[in-house]
Amino acid sequence: MKQLLFLIGMLCALSMSAQKSNKVMPKSNVIAQAKDTTKLIYIDNSNRLKGGMEKGKPIKIFVGRVRLHQGNVRFECDSAVTDNYNNVKAYGNVLIRQADTVNIFSDSLFYEGNTRLARLAGNVVLADSSASLFTDKLYYDMNTKVAQYNTGGILQNKETRLFSQKGYYFVENAEAFFKDEVVVEDPQFSLEADTLKINTETNTVFFMGPTNVLSDGNQIYTESGFYDAQNDYAEFDKNAKFRSLDGSRFARGNKIRYDGKAKTSYLEGDAFFQDSTRTIVSDVIKYNQQNDTYETEGKTQIQDGDQIIMSDGPATYDVVNEEAIFRDNVRIINPPQFITADSIRYNKKAHFGRAFGNVILEDTTENRTIICHQAEFNDSLESFLALGRPLMSTVIDGDTLYLSADTLKSFLEVPTDSTSRVVIGNIDVRVYKSNLQAICDSMIYTQRDSIFSLFKSPVVWSDTSQFLSDTVRIQLANNSIDKIYLLQNAFIINSEDGVFFNQVKGRDVTAQFGEDEMRQMNVFGNGESVYYVLDEFQAYIGVNKTICSEMLLNFGNNEITDIRFFTKPSGQFTPMKQANHNALRLPGFRWIIEQRPTSVEDLR
Repeated sequence: MKQLLFLIGMLCALSMSAQKSNKVMPKSNVIAQAKDTTKLIYIDNSNRLKGGMEKGKPIKIFVGRVRLHQGNVRFECDSAVTDNYNNVKAYGNVLIRQADTVNIFSDSLFYEGNTRLARLAGNVVLADSSASLFTDKLYYDMNTKVAQYNTGGILQNKETRLFSQKGYYFVENAEAFFKDEVVVEDPQFSLEADTLKINTETNTVFFMGPTNVLSDGNQIYTESGFYDAQNDYAEFDKNAKFRSLDGSRFARGNKIRYDGKAKTSYLEGDAFFQDSTRTIVSDVIKYNQQNDTYETEGKTQIQDGDQIIMSDGPATYDVVNEEAIFRDNVRIINPPQFITADSIRYNKKAHFGRAFGNVILEDTTENRTIICHQAEFNDSLESFLALGRPLMSTVIDGDTLYLSADTLKSFLEVPTDSTSRVVIGNIDVRVYKSNLQAICDSMIYTQRDSIFSLFKSPVVWSDTSQFLSDTVRIQLANNSIDKIYLLQNAFIINSEDGVFFNQVKGRDVTAQFGEDEMRQMNVFGNGESVYYVLDEFQAYIGVNKTICSEMLLNFGNNEITDIRFFTKPSGQFTPMKQANHNALRLPGFRWIIEQRPTSVEDLR
């Protein structure tokens, strides 16, 4: 863009020459008398003089080294024809010299002394110390100080050339116009335009029609704007577009601004930028060339491959470190994973991000959603750490299972090519499903075998039953609860009314489920049971207490239908009126129904 200064340099010289005071020349032959003596043309030299007639009017013909002047403007030519009306026709090696700063050469000249209008034709060259203008015809008004051509011209400064069909220069306003098929050629750039305006005082170029600038393998298109050469600042403000000629980059905006001193570019209004790896859409896009960063204002969307990051607020993108920061209702779309948060910091190089405030992590393939206050994640959500009392929901057997903890962590099992996921919940873990609830202090879920393992005082509730043990494992099959394993110090309590309690105790217990109900229970080692017997009218008639090594309990409609005892069972039946119900509670009995989650709200 700086190369356009060659235009300004030449035009500044014209401006200075026009503003110098007139120097009084020695008077010699006067062509004709004029009312204003400053408009008189004087003949300073000629080898020969002869008279003649032209169109019935007398003329004078000067031949050989003809020299004339009018005020501070000097004329030279091989021959000249004058009349009594202060007009000059000059031929051969014509030269106009104004204040010794600007020289105009041509094959012929017609000059009206009274109106001070000059018309030059044939190999016209206007030259000063900085540039030269070449054209076939040139018009110059000494009064208004306006020069123009309309048959095509070339302006050249060293290695830079400007072509245009029409050109205008207004000395008083220090402005020049180049119009129709304007082309600028330079080793550093090329330009095609409809109309250019140049202000020689401010060194500013104005684009006043469709304009294409090619430089360093890039193209800028605009239909309006300006370039301030002194401050290296440009604005392109109508249909502005930028693209690399190899197709690797494209940008557009209602306005494109460039600050060369700050090495910063701006796309403003419906801003769009695209390169070989990413697409950025925003209200405003700012690019800082020094630190290779993008900043946006307003709603923002960045697409990188299949991943789309959107926000209602500003964003920054560090190209070198491949790190982006988004603010205000941020959404990462990377099907089948989706992330929403108040703000997100994401590093593409590390495939790692952090989300803050109202975070939602979704995986539609696994029908899993996590809501939390803060999260760390990789770009495919294969691993994440959710903080701030996260709540996870997943669909199991057509129903939704909710799980909360102080922290939730997920990752892929080793080896690294494994597709089996592990989810870990730590501190105050709570589970809620319409037919299953649980609490514990820590939990692990392994996708490989579809097992939830609950540790540290786990408790599980299903319908009217409560399960206790040192460790509880819940196994899924086809997204349904298949088995519950109670390992070490297993204790099951069942109560319809919270007054009388059926109890099963043993070392380990396996409960099998079918069609969303418990079907069978196996007790292994040190088995004990307390079972309240009902009559045909569902009234309590007594209680059985049995001790044996192993037991098998069958269920129907969430009720015990029969119990089988193995390995030398011993039992005792006590009628209801004789039973001491408190004494019938087995060692380790804990009925903690008040801790049972009854809704999703109880998990937070």
